[in-house]
Amino acid sequence: MADEKKTEQAEAPPAGPSKVVLIISMIVPGLLAGGASFAGSMMGAAQGAAAAAPAPTSSVQANVPGPTVKLAPFVLSVKDDKGGAHPMKVSIAVELAAGSAEADFDSYEPRVRDATIRLLRNLSYDEASNK
Repeated sequence: MADEKKTEQAEAPPAGPSKVVLIISMIVPGLLAGGASFAGSMMGAAQGAAAAAPAPTSSVQANVPGPTVKLAPFVLSVKDDKGGAHPMKVSIAVELAAGSAEADFDSYEPRVRDATIRLLRNLSYDEASNK
């Protein structure tokens, strides 16, 4: 009889967490993550709408563009995929903020020209010419 009790105990599976506990432990974190994601998107959308829509002081002032400054055209050599050079004439016009003076932009012209040259030299001829 003692042998029979030992074999019955050996055959019984060990008691572990029930399937209900496992299912609940998987569903609850999923619901929490989904709720946090939904709440974050709703809060972000509400804050973004409030920040994106500041009331302009006057409707006429909001639609008035600033002055436009045209830089002198310059020639730039851009390489194609095979290494061949292609000359390219570049003209740039920059629109300033409303209320800005064109004279304020004069000190920035060399920076704009250098940034444009750096950008276009890193592109291939096909990329720069939109072909």
